Amino acid sequence: MAADIVLFHMHLIPGPPVDVPRAPGQLWVWLADESPYHVMMVSSDRNLSHFNGFFNWSMTYRMDSSVPTPYGRTVALPKEKYVEALEDFYKLKTKNISLMGSNCGGSNGRYTYLAELQKYIEIDVYGGCGPLKCEGHFYTNCDKLDDYKFYLAFENSNCDDYVTEKVWWNALNKSAVPVVMGAPKHNYQKLLPPNSFIHVDDFKGPEHLAQHLQYLLDHPAEYQKYHYWRRRYRVLNEHGFFQSPVYHMCRLCEALNYNDKTDQRADLEHFFDSNEHCYAVKKSD
Repeated sequence: MAADIVLFHMHLIPGPPVDVPRAPGQLWVWLADESPYHVMMVSSDRNLSHFNGFFNWSMTYRMDSSVPTPYGRTVALPKEKYVEALEDFYKLKTKNISLMGSNCGGSNGRYTYLAELQKYIEIDVYGGCGPLKCEGHFYTNCDKLDDYKFYLAFENSNCDDYVTEKVWWNALNKSAVPVVMGAPKHNYQKLLPPNSFIHVDDFKGPEHLAQHLQYLLDHPAEYQKYHYWRRRYRVLNEHGFFQSPVYHMCRLCEALNYNDKTDQRADLEHFFDSNEHCYAVKKSD
């Protein structure tokens, strides 16, 4: 008996599936959880036009995918679980600003921005790109980040809807305020709880951002406002980081039962083109 769906992970396939047998009526699904700049790791052919016409559905972090699988979700609390007495997160946190990473590059110049930001405010940098260590942070939770008021969630690419575990796990799940660089601001507003983050694009440059962060560190009541959303919402990490649940297959089964199953074929060349869905770095004034 043939499978109803065959899932192709674009990180792992060697090229267009021209020689893969396909049963009649079988749905082929194209999975990607990295940005267009990093979607294919082993394929010798990275021309997406050569992948057109093979796949019925896309399955990515993008919310316009056939099967959207974002890194996390914002969920409204039922009324009986509303939180009226919110914790004082300023007092709960003993340290100020952190960042963790081992890929010290990125198409958006995030570490150049970080270096400039560090001229104006102190930042603790963990991993291969800084002096502080949190061993095994790819595979286990880094408890050291729990102590910080802010987390710099700087993605490696500024692309539509590309909001990763840096925001969902390292910041929001740890009750830190994410300072984000990556997708356009309206993408974060769509995905994250209201008034829960600070976007670098709202500032003239690193010095201006540092001034705002210092203001919040000096004014606990203003800092606390970035946590007001916790009274009415919670966030879910959905990508399986650090032994949290993975919902990909659940989303795929939901789609199999409810999505339109007409024999459409995805145009990956345009759907996942970095020129159409990724953006240049905003220049500082």
